[in-house]
Amino acid sequence: MNQRLLCLPDVKYSRVKRGDHQVPGKYDQGELQPMDREVGMDSDPFLSFPRSVVETAVITARKLLDAKFCVFVNHAHSFDQNQMIVADGVSPSEAGCLVDRWLNSPRQETFPYRGNQCWDEVLSVRLCFEPVVDLSGRGLGMLLVGFSKNLILQFRKQLLMRTLASHLALLIESYTRQNRSNAQFEALFEIGAQIQAEVNLDKVLRQIVLTACNLLGTETAWLALLRVGTDYLYIQVTEGILTSEFSEMYVPIGVGIGGIAVAKKRTVIVPDYRKYKHNTLDFVRDTVVKEGIVSMMCAPMLRRDKLIGALYVGNRRFTQFTPTDVVLLSTLATQASIAIQNAQLYRQQEEALTRLRDLNSLLESKNYLLEQSFAIHKQLTAAVLDGNGIEEVGTIMARLIRRPLAIKQEILPPFLSYYSPDQEGADILSTQIPDSDPRITTPIMAGDEVLGCIIIIGTEKLSDIEQQAVEHGSTVLALELLKQRAARNVEWRLQGELLEELLETKGELTEAQLRRAERMGFDVEQPHYLLIAQLNGFSNNASNHIEELLNTARQTLRDLGPVLGMKRGDRIILAVPSGNFNGTQIARSIQKVWRHSGNPRVFMGISGRISSNRTFATAYREALACLQFARIINEQGAMISYEDLGPLRFLLHVRDPRYAIEFVQQRLGTLAAYDRSHRSALLPTLRAYLESGGHHPTTAEKCFIHPNTLKYRLSRISDLLGISLTDPDIMFELNLAFRILNLFEASGRRIL
Repeated sequence: MNQRLLCLPDVKYSRVKRGDHQVPGKYDQGELQPMDREVGMDSDPFLSFPRSVVETAVITARKLLDAKFCVFVNHAHSFDQNQMIVADGVSPSEAGCLVDRWLNSPRQETFPYRGNQCWDEVLSVRLCFEPVVDLSGRGLGMLLVGFSKNLILQFRKQLLMRTLASHLALLIESYTRQNRSNAQFEALFEIGAQIQAEVNLDKVLRQIVLTACNLLGTETAWLALLRVGTDYLYIQVTEGILTSEFSEMYVPIGVGIGGIAVAKKRTVIVPDYRKYKHNTLDFVRDTVVKEGIVSMMCAPMLRRDKLIGALYVGNRRFTQFTPTDVVLLSTLATQASIAIQNAQLYRQQEEALTRLRDLNSLLESKNYLLEQSFAIHKQLTAAVLDGNGIEEVGTIMARLIRRPLAIKQEILPPFLSYYSPDQEGADILSTQIPDSDPRITTPIMAGDEVLGCIIIIGTEKLSDIEQQAVEHGSTVLALELLKQRAARNVEWRLQGELLEELLETKGELTEAQLRRAERMGFDVEQPHYLLIAQLNGFSNNASNHIEELLNTARQTLRDLGPVLGMKRGDRIILAVPSGNFNGTQIARSIQKVWRHSGNPRVFMGISGRISSNRTFATAYREALACLQFARIINEQGAMISYEDLGPLRFLLHVRDPRYAIEFVQQRLGTLAAYDRSHRSALLPTLRAYLESGGHHPTTAEKCFIHPNTLKYRLSRISDLLGISLTDPDIMFELNLAFRILNLFEASGRRIL
């Protein structure tokens, strides 16, 4: 038969009607009262009956009572369940029939209560009934005794039956308590194994609080962990908690129930939280009271004296926790601390493995990037070693990064070239790329020196491989440009040596000189100008400035064709193809670029045009004379051209310009002073009059004035100077004075 036992009512015994039958109820001083509830004994998962103990008790009861038979039945009021019947003096089948007959009888006396007895017609015995109730009033079953005489049971035997029933209840309760304890610890070990088998920390915490509730039969449980780097316990997971504020609680170590348990390293029992005096935070106390927690226990979770956290259980009703409960919670807390630490270690291990996997992935990507970088470097280097130069490098780079780019440098032409991923070779750009075009600029560096730059069209971010391609391209371009610059410097040195020979040759050039010039691409038969430039002053770094000035001149004049250049002391000498420009225009272009960079002013002398009947030696003397005259007339830097002097070339041999300045001031100084004081324009009018050859209409047109106004001004000029403008000698002197004035003004010096 089924060993399950249905519990009789909790505290004492009574009888109440359930349909047509009477059922056990509460008994208080002989009065019958309705039961509050029916509780099955199967609500206790650890309760079972020791059959051998019950059999011994039944046999003993029959002997002591001198009864015909004795029966114990564990089923008292649920008629649709199987029963456990222990009988002595009657067969189990007869005992079963007896129990069924009496339990299913419609008579009121069918369902017994304490002290009830009756005569059984079938067995011809007097039946006496005695309930078996534990100390808490919980019904465990019924003891049925059959006497052979149809007499009212004596009081002594009634008392003895009651004593035997109480003894049987104690035996069952003792066995049940031991069985419950054994089952709890078995369940504890099984649960501990399950907890420690779980490696997910969140699942471990959830399983611990569920286990605490089930194992100790409490309504609530919660768990708090020590937060790393602090002295506070923070609640991590709860079970059976109704308020949201509860999960937000935290307490410092030494404060609150959990803080006390952790500080003392032992389980703390609180029978009634509202009356329990302890140091805690106000919001913690209010939250626990709001939740309705009355009784609680808290066990610290320690691992080798290292604090992990605290495990709590609680009920919303008064509960007297037993020492066994304390042992169970403490043991569970110990197992939980191990499981939590294992889970934390597992999480750390997983995080470490994740980092290792990420590192391995990074290493693989870096290795792939390194392989691709080597392949790119090999491809770009091969392009240079094969002699393809900058153009092939630019084409390969544009193809690798899949976007157009430009290479800008100042060493060899083309100085700005454009490359597309869809075409071979370069497009030479004569102008700058508009600043409005989006771009990414990467410098071409040789140490700290900038040789040029790579201009990538577009602003889309480069990938790692593309960035590697640009960096390797920049390195290869730097090496190529250094090589080209070294070759260019050698070429410039040879050109300087050729120029030195040309300047020293006073007659016709030799065949060897002509062949050398031809190999360098320099056509000596083509018209040239010779320029000599000298810095204003000679500072400590003048040598660097002279070298820079020579390079600036070469770069500026590169579009005119091959330029021969050399340094001689603190001067540079240039032989420049004339092309469509005169010497003054060529010199001004150099001066403009040089001054734009913030460099010091220079003196420049420009020869006349070198043609077939004029030698480089002659041009050198002309340029040198112009340079010396420029230094004489303006100490801040000036530029004198041999062609611009015209009839004033005699001034090239003047060592002191004071007499020329006095001559100009005597002839024109009075007019200049009058114009300054009266804000008039007599001096410009006289200049225009002389340039027009004394023709009045032409002069009036140049001055944008009426002829009558011109006549007035000329009359005023004659009066101020005390001269006649129709005298040819006077006209010559005035023309000479204006030419000298123009020469000084061109050099940047004011003499009026």
